[in-house]
Amino acid sequence: MDVVLRMSVALIAVLALGAATLPPASARLTAPQRRDLRCAAAFAVVAGAQARGEPAALALPPLAERGRRYLGLVGEQVAAATGLSGATVHGLLRDEARALGDRTALAVATACLADLDGAVPRRADPDAVECQALLEVYADVLARREGGSALAATLRREAELLALAAQALARARTGNPLETARQRVRAAITGQAATLDAETYAQCRKQADTHG
Repeated sequence: MDVVLRMSVALIAVLALGAATLPPASARLTAPQRRDLRCAAAFAVVAGAQARGEPAALALPPLAERGRRYLGLVGEQVAAATGLSGATVHGLLRDEARALGDRTALAVATACLADLDGAVPRRADPDAVECQALLEVYADVLARREGGSALAATLRREAELLALAAQALARARTGNPLETARQRVRAAITGQAATLDAETYAQCRKQADTHG
């Protein structure tokens, strides 16, 4: 998996290069495999457009994290089924991305969203309790690392904006749900659990903004 995940990073980095013809290895692919690679390449292109803030791309669900996972799964499956090397599959993905271009990639990614949901189900959006905990813990980590961190101060203010909504949710739950959520965040940050990603962080900051 590590090799294929590295492929996804390299893929995005070469999208601006000139067009290339698909190598002969593409002839060994079945029609479903070709479609899967096309979807994976489209997700990578659109994720790049989302990172640049392009409005049409932002109309789709965030694709940076889930798209990367989908690309890794597809790359692994194609390599295992065909016997192609990781480098060869990477080349196929790279050339597909080049051939798509931004506009076509957007249409292809839209058509492939059901495939993405099936392969990498979207987690439920974090609620106010989870987001308050996440922003508080991240702020504490940044403050310890950087002292008077401006971002840490901003994250604390955003956590405070969520406090009332979080309290309302917490009253309907047993125990101390905010502290339980903080513990989950700390576990994720220290590598004990892979339950958080950049998409969750962005969702929480956006949620705080709506309470501002």
